[in-house]
Amino acid sequence: MHWKRIPRTSALLAIFFIAAVFTIPAAHWMKTKLDLSAERPDPITASPRETIAILSTVLEREQFSGLPPPPPVPGEHSPPTANQPLILVDRSLCLGEKPDGVCGSVRTDSVLIPEFDAFASRKFRTELMLANRAAQKLDLRGIPNTTISSHKVIERIFDGSASGPDDAWLSFYRTFPHSAGFAVVSNPVISVNGRQALIYVIHYCGPLCGSGTLHLLIRSGTSWRIEKKEVLWVS
Repeated sequence: MHWKRIPRTSALLAIFFIAAVFTIPAAHWMKTKLDLSAERPDPITASPRETIAILSTVLEREQFSGLPPPPPVPGEHSPPTANQPLILVDRSLCLGEKPDGVCGSVRTDSVLIPEFDAFASRKFRTELMLANRAAQKLDLRGIPNTTISSHKVIERIFDGSASGPDDAWLSFYRTFPHSAGFAVVSNPVISVNGRQALIYVIHYCGPLCGSGTLHLLIRSGTSWRIEKKEVLWVS
């Protein structure tokens, strides 16, 4: 008779109800966990080969130059200004702030301010900071129109000049004549899908000559192209 099936039907309905009660929150919990995981900064640092390709693209676009040479002495030729080689420091930028002054060449809030949210996501910019918490050795050989210098040489020039920045820069240009100043770069970070890269480049060329720029690049086939540039500071 049909009434004998009622307990079995009720039991099945109860099972389905209990399953729904526990499954829906579990699904919601899993979705929330995945969403949080997707938003949690997890930097992917560019490989040495990718770093060279990314930086080469940036330098090709930027065309950094040094201070203009002084007027030539009568009877002498003007020094060449075209194709000035850029000096690349062999150690990466250290991003963030530390009281000991060892790190902290770039303030965290200058990269993470809300005004740059439209330039690149806060997550991506945070990943750039996390990937550069400490200065690291960089192998940047092979980039056209550049010369590699040990960071110790640069530090010796500027830390060893007690007379002030003007004398330090005179010493720099005596050491690297006809150069375009020097640049210190961050380790670039790559997006999860591998299509975007973010790098910070600081260029110094004199006592009141320099800039700090963020560059967002897009992978185009096997090469990179600059999508956006944001100037953080200039002097």
